[in-house]
Amino acid sequence: MMQMSADFEKSKVESALSQAKSWKKGFFGSLAVSALAVGAVMGLTPLKEAVSFVQRVNDTTGAVDIITTVKNKEMHYDEVINKYWLSQYVRYRESYDWDLIQATYDATTLMSSPAVKSEFTAFYNQPTGKRNLTSILILFRHTENRHWQIFSV
Repeated sequence: MMQMSADFEKSKVESALSQAKSWKKGFFGSLAVSALAVGAVMGLTPLKEAVSFVQRVNDTTGAVDIITTVKNKEMHYDEVINKYWLSQYVRYRESYDWDLIQATYDATTLMSSPAVKSEFTAFYNQPTGKRNLTSILILFRHTENRHWQIFSV
């Protein structure tokens, strides 16, 4: 009986030692894989270049456009600024929103030449003494909003 007990204990000790060897091998193997992964990341990090860009999503079609920057395209800064203000002018002049009507009216009159300004104010203002049925204020009032999307200038 003592011999069986000693053999049982011996088998338990041998089993524990073999498990410890297996765990040790697994630990050092995973340590080696982790070291290789860290080394790969460190080696490849200088090769990564972050390129920032702006994406615009079309509301109606869902198409995604990448908006270019001035340095990537052969455009002068003045040309980019002029295109921006021209698109803003067209947006102010052609849109109609009852809540923003005074702001768009003021911006359009500030950006317009005197001849264009007088034509634009006549379109909004009613002549004295009679009702201007073509005035945008009479046509739309506060029931409609008109906004335009400018694709190219």
